[in-house]
Amino acid sequence: MSVILRKVIVGAELALVTVVRDGVCPFEETIRNVRVSNPGSVLKLLATLEIAAMHGLDALHEKQLKALGGGLYEFKEHSAGIRVFGHYDRHRRKCIILHHTWIKAGKVRQQDRAIKKARQEMDALKQLGLLPLE
Repeated sequence: MSVILRKVIVGAELALVTVVRDGVCPFEETIRNVRVSNPGSVLKLLATLEIAAMHGLDALHEKQLKALGGGLYEFKEHSAGIRVFGHYDRHRRKCIILHHTWIKAGKVRQQDRAIKKARQEMDALKQLGLLPLE
């Protein structure tokens, strides 16, 4: 299985990258699927990520970002319920790996499961070490 990182947004403060496994990028697939039904929500989420990249995580409001502890962060877009989980890349300064997406709308009871899966993904990525960046 090949695992690489792909740049999403590079700003003055942070680089946001996403995980690609064997040519498949769950982040990009989620964005593509939601864009069809709710393009405004995708634009709001991308604007949130752009703010983070340009000005750092401290520039985001608590409605846009939640620190979940243990180094895991949840970027949020409320109207469509898009959630993107990520963590700092310990091998690259000022780089956040976006690795798990979830659509919360109507699925509040599944939130704990989504966070648990995001933590497992974070731990698995950390064990892989320094990943190639395309």
